[in-house]
Amino acid sequence: MTYQEFAAKFGEVSFQGRKYALTEMAFLASSCLSSPLGSYHDVDDGEEYQFDMQAEVVDSDGALYRSQWIFTAVKGSEPDLDTYDFSVADRIWEV
Repeated sequence: MTYQEFAAKFGEVSFQGRKYALTEMAFLASSCLSSPLGSYHDVDDGEEYQFDMQAEVVDSDGALYRSQWIFTAVKGSEPDLDTYDFSVADRIWEV
């Protein structure tokens, strides 16, 4: 698929002024985040925690990267994942 086809199907994300097209839907990752809030398993119901989601993305030249978003939620009151803003990534790296 081309950049435009990926962008139309899965959307685009920005990072440090550059645009990337997602090649798949973002998925929950189980990265060990160094956060003062802790992860889902570190907190009790009603407490905030952080989690990350990732997806493969491509740039306009077709180079493949991995994107990461870090979000905050309240254990036991998590909203639907599609309510989070995926327009700007927290990190993108080459794979």
